[in-house]
Amino acid sequence: MQEIVPDEAAYRQAICAWLENAWLMDVLKQISSWGHTIFITSDHGSTMVNKPIQIKADKETSSGVRYKYGRNLNLPEKAGFRITDPNLYLLPDHSMNTDYIIAKSGHFFVYPNEYQQYVKKYRNSFQHGGVSLEEMIIPMAILRGKNT
Repeated sequence: MQEIVPDEAAYRQAICAWLENAWLMDVLKQISSWGHTIFITSDHGSTMVNKPIQIKADKETSSGVRYKYGRNLNLPEKAGFRITDPNLYLLPDHSMNTDYIIAKSGHFFVYPNEYQQYVKKYRNSFQHGGVSLEEMIIPMAILRGKNT
């Protein structure tokens, strides 16, 4: 996929090309001719990650690339933030001493074992689950049909 979509501009071009040729565009045009208003949204977006952050965790830690929960998790402050009391954020408290770490900007989490393999796999890929505008703001489009 990274050969086809090497950067954010190529990603946007690929999405636009898909939409222009997708059956969804035909449906939207048809609905527009009826004079209806429709709302289009998704659950969240993604962001390109390119800054690996090495973290240490036990086998019980979750496997996410942009967020993790487990025991005694730490990360550099500029890379993300740490939640030591999940109840304050209405997050599940999986066990005693559950910490959450959530990546900011283009950071992603990698374990020390097979570090280079995972950096190569995830660097410059689109991921979700962290803290960025693209991931936290729910996109919405309002399409108003033509009155005929």
